[in-house]
Amino acid sequence: MTPQQVAKIDRLYDQRVKAVDPFVVEEQKQRAELERMIGDRIVDPSVIELQVGRVEAPHAKVWESRIVMLYRMWLVLTPDQYTKFQAYRERTGRGRSGGGGRL
Repeated sequence: MTPQQVAKIDRLYDQRVKAVDPFVVEEQKQRAELERMIGDRIVDPSVIELQVGRVEAPHAKVWESRIVMLYRMWLVLTPDQYTKFQAYRERTGRGRSGGGGRL
């Protein structure tokens, strides 16, 4: 990659970290509350169901931002670089579902 490509990808990563931080904090807060509720065993299952939704909403935003960031990073690559990157992911097993695809 060229120095310009590296710099652009670094900026995309840094922008995502800043933008997603409030969602990460909220997810952690809601997850802690869910774990407390489950541990206490005093709420109705419908309350647990609502709390799971409160955990999953910010989690979905974090996941969404990751996918969009990766797509933006891949757009920085030339078609040849992208093809080589995909081949690398397949060789290392990172092209499979759930296999982390960090550039």
